[in-house]
Amino acid sequence: MIEKIGQAIRDLRLERDFTQTDLGKKSNVTQQQISYIERGLKTAGIDVLWRISKALDVTIDMIFTRAGLLEKPGNYSYPEIFDSLQYLSPDDRVFLKEFAAYMKEKRLKYKTE
Repeated sequence: MIEKIGQAIRDLRLERDFTQTDLGKKSNVTQQQISYIERGLKTAGIDVLWRISKALDVTIDMIFTRAGLLEKPGNYSYPEIFDSLQYLSPDDRVFLKEFAAYMKEKRLKYKTE
C-alpha cells in the first residue's frame, strides 16, 4: 500500500513537471522525505499527505484512488473492506486509521457548511 501511494504521488508530481525539491518547497516537506515516500520507504503521516495533496492541487482521496486503493463510490462492500484489513502491515493500519479519521472530519465539515 505504501509503495502504491508513493508511486501515485510521484506520477502526480511528474505530471505537473515538479521536481522533488519543488514539491518539497510547496508542501513544506523535505526533498529527502518526498524521495522516501515516493519509493515506499516511509509512510507519510496524514498531515504530510495533506500538505503534499494541497501542493499537487488534488485531494487525499484522489491520491488513494490514483494508487488503486479506493474505487468509485458504490463499487465495494464493507465486508470486502474489512476482509482486506487483515493483510495490512501495522504501519499501513496506522496510516489507514489516520486517513479514515481525516475523511470523517472532512465529511462532517462539508455537512455543516
